Amino acid sequence: MNFFQEYLEFNERYYKNSFSLTLDHEFNVAFVGSEFLQVTGKTREQTLGKHLHESAQIPEKNKILSKIAFGEAIALKQVKQIFIANLYHTYPGYHILLLKFEPIIEPESQQVVGSRLVFTPTDIAYFFDILIQINGRIEPNDLPDNDDYLTKREHQVAFLLCHCKDNYEIAKVISLTKDKNIQAKTINNIISRYLFPKFQVNNKEELQEKLKTLNYDKKMPNSLLSNQFIDLTKNFVHGQANNLLNIHLRM
Repeated sequence: MNFFQEYLEFNERYYKNSFSLTLDHEFNVAFVGSEFLQVTGKTREQTLGKHLHESAQIPEKNKILSKIAFGEAIALKQVKQIFIANLYHTYPGYHILLLKFEPIIEPESQQVVGSRLVFTPTDIAYFFDILIQINGRIEPNDLPDNDDYLTKREHQVAFLLCHCKDNYEIAKVISLTKDKNIQAKTINNIISRYLFPKFQVNNKEELQEKLKTLNYDKKMPNSLLSNQFIDLTKNFVHGQANNLLNIHLRM
């Protein structure tokens, strides 16, 4: 039995229920965890032996970027940390993921014989934190507005009030959805002139409490949804990427 086969047996024994994949040197799925299958809605038979890009619904742009990032990781024998937003996932809680891509290196020959992908669902606040830091655009989509009570902008502000630190951060996030920058004073105006009376509150603290009671912290506006693939190892100094990941995992 060669090293890669032993590695697969180890996966089957300890990671059978995980949200992970193991690929051979041609990027075909050699092992799949049950949590990955739950999210993709596929069976093991439909996944094993298939190319990575056939294992789940993956946006075309993300496929292109993954080829570049994973190719670099293999060539450099480097672990990659990737930030992914994929709206095609069946479960909304799995739309936003951190991915650790790790080449599998045979100890004696030091040759890359495969790769392992481990996914970690992450929270929406981290999604916006990353986009703000890299100034990453939120690409437009063709989804309709998903709140009948609020306008699109009001819905954006209401949702972000539950996840961002202050009005400046809310303004930065909304600015990523369009070419023109939104100012913090505009956000404050929307809150005081429109959201206070609509939700019958007198201050920001009351508004935030009311929004969470009405589940606006979970009702993400469609206008803020966007598929993303960001190589944290490349967009940040490696230490910064590690710090961001460690901070998130402690939350």
